[in-house]
Amino acid sequence: MDVGTGAQWAAVATALGVAIWGAFYRRDQKAIDDLSGEFKEGRKDITRLFERVDGMESRLARVENEIEHLPTQKELHALATAVATLQATVTAKLDALIDNVKTISRQYQRAEERAIEAEQRAAAAEARAK
Repeated sequence: MDVGTGAQWAAVATALGVAIWGAFYRRDQKAIDDLSGEFKEGRKDITRLFERVDGMESRLARVENEIEHLPTQKELHALATAVATLQATVTAKLDALIDNVKTISRQYQRAEERAIEAEQRAAAAEARAK
């Protein structure tokens, strides 16, 4: 075998090897680039999800804080009972007040009638005196 020919064959084999490796590398690099793009999109999606979860946690904390200030069922029942008792007391006092006002009104009417009668008697007596 001739040395020049062997070197030429080695050069051809090396060139073919580099060409084949380059083709596979480009194809693999394209796949890697595609996966890298998908990972970046996935990271963006995950970031958005974490932001939404953080927002939900914040809203949940506010709701929990508001719920802490609401009365319990027992407290609400006690409040309803107290309001009912207060309503009964106020109703009884209003009824008594209405009765008193009616009594005072009747007394006023009788006093007014007596004043009118006295005035009429005085006018009649004055008319007889003249």
